[in-house]
Amino acid sequence: MVDPVTLGFSIAAIIIFIGFAGDVIFRKTGIPPILFLLLVGVIIGPVFGFVPTSLITPLLPLFATLTLIMVLFYGGMTMRIRALLSNSGRTAAQVSIYVISSTVIIAYLLSYFLGWPLIEALIFGSIVGGETSGAVVVPLAMSMGFKESPKSFIMLESALNSVLTAVLFISFVTIYQIGTGININNAVNSLVSTFSTGIVVGLVVSLFWIFILHNLNRHRHIYVLTLGLLLITYSISEALGGSGIFSVLIFGVVLGNFKLFTIIFKKKVRILGVKERLFEFQGEMTFLLTTFFFVFLGLLFNISYSNLMYTLIFGGLTLLILLGARALAVNVSTYKSQLSKDKTSIFLMCAQGVTPLVLMSLAIVDGVQLASQFIPLVTFVIISTNLITIVGAVLRKRGIVRGSGVSSRLF
Repeated sequence: MVDPVTLGFSIAAIIIFIGFAGDVIFRKTGIPPILFLLLVGVIIGPVFGFVPTSLITPLLPLFATLTLIMVLFYGGMTMRIRALLSNSGRTAAQVSIYVISSTVIIAYLLSYFLGWPLIEALIFGSIVGGETSGAVVVPLAMSMGFKESPKSFIMLESALNSVLTAVLFISFVTIYQIGTGININNAVNSLVSTFSTGIVVGLVVSLFWIFILHNLNRHRHIYVLTLGLLLITYSISEALGGSGIFSVLIFGVVLGNFKLFTIIFKKKVRILGVKERLFEFQGEMTFLLTTFFFVFLGLLFNISYSNLMYTLIFGGLTLLILLGARALAVNVSTYKSQLSKDKTSIFLMCAQGVTPLVLMSLAIVDGVQLASQFIPLVTFVIISTNLITIVGAVLRKRGIVRGSGVSSRLF
């Protein structure tokens, strides 16, 4: 009998080796490591049962959120302010159209076909309606040869849509619990407050940290201290009712563009060496966390034979609605812009992950009666959208999906 600790460390080591090998294969063939890691999760979980899903599921929201924090901070450090600001309006249009239209259509059709109460259908719609997981799309966007503008568009979209889906989810759950009607003004005010608080917290903490780094740039453990401040930034923003994820993204953007902010404040700051060390170590941490995150997604693949038809029919319907809504959103948001050259790749960057997992867990905790029926559908959507993104990454890497000519044929 193998000792559980030994088995656990052995599995972890194998996962790391496969993640590294997958990265090497991706650079040579264009096949992302996500595919291999998802398969590892399926094999060690649902197939052979080495890792019971029941042990992982309670930890998944925490681990998924930590992974997203690290990924968006790392991605934010690579973003340029000019590209970010130039795309902000189009990204807002993309997120609004994609999230709202998919949420409403999914809710209406599932309420019609399954007889679900509309408010519970809306709760489900907000769980899967329009998220793109930063833990998946950000690393791919950084490694697939995108120019600065589409890369920033994809990263910003992943941060914004997570917040919008969460706001809609909270609004619908509140209505479900207290039985009141839908208040559009409250939802809009909540959304504006969430974003503005996230921006302010991220901006204030990051500017403060730049000047602290100027005085501590020779300290050996500066990365660990920065990581601690990053987690505090997320916690403060969430405690104040803001978006911790958005604060983390702003933190990364400001730190990555520190020269611009030092010019604005007319104060010379020497942290270039520190920034380079932070960026290198953050890349290693991001690789480690995303590697295990994709394996955990594979562990979720627990669709049973008893609900197979239900999952395939209504999970497939949900997926088709998401793809239709995303095609509409991408065409509108990239219309008459340089982004239109990459609209097919942007469309295929539809992988879901962190937010649906967290919101699905909250639906169960909050006592939503139909939450147990959400689980197989959410699992199906997460796995299938990740597979679509993998196919898109392979096609782009091999030059098949690139430019407006291919885009026009696919749309």
